[in-house]
Amino acid sequence: GVAIINEGEDMQVPKQKARQKIYVIPGNKIAMETIGRPLVNTVLIGAFAAATGQVKLEDVIEAIKKRMKGKMADTNIEAAKRGFDFIKNYKG
Repeated sequence: GVAIINEGEDMQVPKQKARQKIYVIPGNKIAMETIGRPLVNTVLIGAFAAATGQVKLEDVIEAIKKRMKGKMADTNIEAAKRGFDFIKNYKG
């Protein structure tokens, strides 16, 4: 299984068991840098796509484009990409 955890102060990561992968991602930080608000949904969806391969990043981007327009779409796409890239480069 896979767990994607949004980083927080004084957070304790659960002990990883065999065949589990735990990712801790600074979702709030990424959201603030891209969206300007601590809304981590698209960051975590991008991270999920990278961690599991069950969803393609391109499909996440297309879904965002269908639900949002203009700057809101652009910033959420960037947030999803940053979440995806964070997991792909994860060294936890």
